[in-house]
Amino acid sequence: MPSRIGRLTCLRTLPVYVVGKDDGFMLKELRNLTHLRDSLHISGLENVNDVEDAKDADFIGKKNLRELELKWTSGFSLLRNVEIETQVLDMLQPYKNLEKLTITGYGGTIFPSWLGNTSFSSLVLLRFEGCRNCTSLPPIGQLHLLKDLFIVRLAAIEGIGPEFYGNGGRTPFQSLENLCIKDMQEWKDWIHLGFGKDIEGFPCLRKLSIEDCPKLTGNLPKHLPSLESLCITRCEQMQMFIPSLPEDCNIEISRCKEVSWSTVPGSLLNSVLLSDISGCVFLAERFLQGSSKVARTGIVATRRQYLSSSLETIHGKEREELEQGLACRLQYLAMRDCECLMKLPQLLHSLSFLRGLSLEHCPQLISIPEAALPSELRFIAIKNCDALESLPKSWMQSSNTSLERLSIEGCDSLTYIAKVQLPPNLKMLKIENCHSLQTLVEKRKFQ
Repeated sequence: MPSRIGRLTCLRTLPVYVVGKDDGFMLKELRNLTHLRDSLHISGLENVNDVEDAKDADFIGKKNLRELELKWTSGFSLLRNVEIETQVLDMLQPYKNLEKLTITGYGGTIFPSWLGNTSFSSLVLLRFEGCRNCTSLPPIGQLHLLKDLFIVRLAAIEGIGPEFYGNGGRTPFQSLENLCIKDMQEWKDWIHLGFGKDIEGFPCLRKLSIEDCPKLTGNLPKHLPSLESLCITRCEQMQMFIPSLPEDCNIEISRCKEVSWSTVPGSLLNSVLLSDISGCVFLAERFLQGSSKVARTGIVATRRQYLSSSLETIHGKEREELEQGLACRLQYLAMRDCECLMKLPQLLHSLSFLRGLSLEHCPQLISIPEAALPSELRFIAIKNCDALESLPKSWMQSSNTSLERLSIEGCDSLTYIAKVQLPPNLKMLKIENCHSLQTLVEKRKFQ
């Protein structure tokens, strides 16, 4: 940085300031820059060794700043003074009109008392990243305009509890739309408390993302009426019960221990993708009944999965109702790395809007139900399903089919494909590495 930048007292724009240790490069150089506006990114805060230096910078007097980032180096050493860093951040309190605040690499054990103060009525974005020594989050639930919250790499956080929501009569996080919690290696519990029994938190939350939290075991908030996107990934210990979800929600869950799901009838989910679930996936039949508008779903890399009420043991009126529930708007179904899956349910053929079906790495899949293909199905891909011996004859015999592409790869036990006329709309037939295949379909030229 240029030395003595603080002499430019009429300066309005200073996007970046790097703090140095020497005179002329210290944080207090910003003291007289009261006209700074818009955004300011300050790095090198580990070089502040005197709390008075931070106090002299007078951030509370910079009334035109809308966006502020406070950054310490990501490297921690014995030279870092936790107590000084705690006091420095306390002195860097900005003016109440601030809209966006990011704190990165902070080495203190607690956040300052001004964080979460309801006087910050304009704050819409808040980001904590790499604050490795902090053991708890500030009480930010009462920041009533906060829309985006990012909590990343806070390595000492073991639990999120009532203190997170703050104390006040308002609904906690009443405007929050996007919550991202990522790379929290010690986080174990999320306690959804801290407000009255009749008050629900997160009424406007649209996107919830939790990633790389290997010790987390708790459940999600029970009531998320505005949720549009739920992504839970790489939370290997999480045994998750998914509550009732709103219409048009997109769900992606991967590398978790267990998923229990029982949505209320009428839930119109948009897409569902489950992948690499190490334990079990429990889907009650009313989950299927309620999914009348699902556009996309997949079960990928689940080592064990089964429905809580087996589809094959449902009879009579109950089965009829379930078939009607399955006749939804599902367009694409993918099942991959399902190690214990032996048979596809007959009711899959009731998916009248299904356009694509993919089965991959299902080593114990023995049979596919003998039923006509859904009329809208355009492509089928089957890959590395070593136990599969034959395909249903009905796939080739029906004239009421839209099948255009059929791809079969690496199915070593496949010995039979119906020797009949192929579907009239078939444009691509691909058969590779099926070493036991003896009976081929009749030859035909494809595009």
